[in-house]
Amino acid sequence: RRAGQPAGDPLPSDVLKKLWTERHGNTDGLQAHLSKVYHDAVGSLRKQLRDQVPTLPAADVGNHTVLVEFFTGGQMPPAVATEVAIDAARETYPSSQVVALRYHQHIPGPDGLVNQDSEDRLAYYGQSRIPLLTLDGAIMDPDQVPYGGFMQSSGTAYMILRAVIDARLKQSTPIKLELSGKIEGDELKIDANVTGASEELLPTLKLRLALAEANVEATLVNGVRDHAMVVREMPGGARGIAPKKGELKFSYSMPVSDLQQHLDDYLNRFEGGKKIEIPKEMKPPVRGPLYLVGRVQDDKTDTSRPEVG
Repeated sequence: RRAGQPAGDPLPSDVLKKLWTERHGNTDGLQAHLSKVYHDAVGSLRKQLRDQVPTLPAADVGNHTVLVEFFTGGQMPPAVATEVAIDAARETYPSSQVVALRYHQHIPGPDGLVNQDSEDRLAYYGQSRIPLLTLDGAIMDPDQVPYGGFMQSSGTAYMILRAVIDARLKQSTPIKLELSGKIEGDELKIDANVTGASEELLPTLKLRLALAEANVEATLVNGVRDHAMVVREMPGGARGIAPKKGELKFSYSMPVSDLQQHLDDYLNRFEGGKKIEIPKEMKPPVRGPLYLVGRVQDDKTDTSRPEVG
């Protein structure tokens, strides 16, 4: 009866809880049931979206990996359409062609998956609203391309995303990035080296790294339960690593435990400043696995071609 409409009041989840308790006498098993329903339904929806559009022929694909950066928030219902579309796109393309990162924000309210680097990354683009997508550093204006919305708008968001990604996949680049990330004992070690940049271009380039958790399970206010490739930290900082002596490279090591400590310290400061406490289940600890993602970005904006990124 409510197909295509907002959830309403009372929420369907409220009605389900009442019915479940009437039948079973308590709420035991309800969360497991909800998780199964969610994964089955959203997984089926993503498959429907993927089947809509054929993939790009291999002959048309260059050597460029498209970077999708998605700025979202657990209390932002209009981000749900983009959430689903992003995951459908991740299942459409191999990681050699498309990498999608999530940066959570405290918009419109507190979110336990936010960290200082994710806030700084949104500030880099001079933006303060979400949901927001950038592809290869080019901001997709949500006023011009409507990729936000509720679950029923996920098809539109996916089609928009596919069109822009396919166009960018046809590009090629002379720049090569070699990355190495490994854990030895208790130490996380990272090495990165950029080659192929011209002498004229190199001074304006920045190397930016991200440690992204493969999947974070947390039921947030907007109903999303799975959060893939959530950026937990940006080694070297969100400002990026600049060339030195004509080379763009970076080596870094830290105790693995520092990753969780940095997140805890940030959230403790945030909660103390706001005089609130984010529910424990909405700020899950890092469980891994982790991916090391690197990108080479030109910080000199081409004002005549902002769409280039």
